[in-house]
Amino acid sequence: VYKELAKNLSNSWVNFARTGNPSTDFAQWTPYNLKTRNTMVIGNDNSMTMHKDYKGAQRKILENIIKTR
Repeated sequence: VYKELAKNLSNSWVNFARTGNPSTDFAQWTPYNLKTRNTMVIGNDNSMTMHKDYKGAQRKILENIIKTR
């Protein structure tokens, strides 16, 4: 079940080691920055998709908690 995911992740690591960019035919990675907060999410179905500010609402709650401590 996870062989395809393992292959895809391995290909991403190899591309990253070779070129500095982990993008492949199955997943286009975009750099993380504080404006977009792009994050690669691996789904229960072994999919890999980019999300902007993934779980941003939860992050903001945690940031507020940290600021008050």
